[in-house]
Parts: sequence; structure tokens; C-alpha cells
Amino acid sequence: MTLEQLLEALAKLPEGSKFAEALKALIAAKEAELGQQKAQFKTLTKTLKDTEDKLKATTSRLEQFHDHTGIADDVEDLDTALADLKAQAEKNGGKNAPEIAQLQRDNAKLQRELKKNTESLAAFEKLANEERAKRQTSERNRALLSALTEHKAIKPDQLLKILADKVKINDDDSLAFLKDDGEEIEVATGVKAWLDANPEFVFNPQSPGAGGGGGGTGGKAGEAGAFGKALAQQVTTQQTPSLQKGAEFYFGKGE
Repeated sequence: MTLEQLLEALAKLPEGSKFAEALKALIAAKEAELGQQKAQFKTLTKTLKDTEDKLKATTSRLEQFHDHTGIADDVEDLDTALADLKAQAEKNGGKNAPEIAQLQRDNAKLQRELKKNTESLAAFEKLANEERAKRQTSERNRALLSALTEHKAIKPDQLLKILADKVKINDDDSLAFLKDDGEEIEVATGVKAWLDANPEFVFNPQSPGAGGGGGGTGGKAGEAGAFGKALAQQVTTQQTPSLQKGAEFYFGKGE
């Protein structure tokens, strides 16, 4: 049963829409968090690009400065080299001495700009990497939560913590579920295989001693209804600001 089929079956049950809303809120909370982090990452990426451009411009100006003065760009003590250049100019009758003084001031300014831009670039790179890691974690959790919910796992928001280490995040941000032998498969396929191997974590619509389907609703609808009630109880008893935000994201704040 897919997630869409589960929601459709829930909607057909008495008060089933409430259970469907609880399920949507759980997933919407993760999606809303992911969307926010994607926007933050986009902003950080632009800021990082701007800082890199400034650093390139400063470096270019510094290279022009070295070309103009004839001082090697790897000189250890640039101030001393400039002072020697100024002294040599003064010895030759003061020719170009004012220009050398201006070059000294320009160099000091360029060095300050280079230091500032280098530090800014390092800070933005660190922040961008942190935001990317958060975004990847949110995407991984969303994929796990969706697959666990679709396959009727008990307390999917807790199980995703157990399975998180089994999901590999690739360089292109794509996800892969790692089997015990190291083979990479789709997350949904991997979650289903794991639940099949660990059925104690799968919701059983047949309560102990209840027999085989003698009650009011049966089949997939009855199964979905029981699962939805269990999930709704979990959501309402473990309500968090993120879940509330998710519910509002889908259904509004209500009255």
C-alpha cells in the first residue's frame, strides 16, 4: 500500500480524515523543515560566491601592485622591501619617492582587504557546509519517514533514528540504502526489506486474541484505520512545535 492509498483509505473511515491529517502533519513537518533549509543554503551559496569574487578582485589588485613595484609576490617582509625601494628612490634624487609612499599605503590597505576577505570566505564556507549537512539530514529523514510510514512501521519517527546510519548521502545529495553486504539500493526498497526482516517493528492490525477479521471494517480499509489510529495517538501524545507547524502548513491554524 502506497502512502497515497493509505491516506485515501483513511479518508473513507469514520473520522478518518483526522487520522489522515495527523499523518500528513508528520510528513509536512519534515518537508517544511527541508524547504526552509534549502532556502538558507541558496542564500549562503550566493553570499559565498560574492565573497569569492571579492577575494579574487583583491588578489588581482595585489598582483598588479607587485608587478608595478617589481617586488616578488613571495617576499617575506614586504614593508622592508618597500622601504628599501623608497630609500633607493630618494638616493636617486627623490624620484618616485611620493609614489612609493602611496604604494606602501595601498599595500597596507590591500593586505587588510585580503585578510578580511579570506576570513570571510572561510567563515562562509564553514557555514555553507554546515547548512548543507543539515539539508542532507532533513532530506534523509524525510525519505526514511515517508518509506516507514508507507510500509506501516510502528513509530516511524523513532525508527528513522535507528535506520539513519544505513542511508548513504552521495556527493550529488542523492540517497542510497546500504544493505548488510554493502550493496546500495533505493531508500524505499531498503526500508521495506529491513521491515520484512524485522516484522516486530511493523504494525499488526490484528490485536492479540481478536481472531481473523471479525470486526466492523476489514481488508485494507480496516488495516489502514487501525494503523491511522495508532499513528494519530502517537502524534497527539508526542506533539512538538515542528509537528504543530507541519499541521498548520497543510491545514492552517484553525479557529
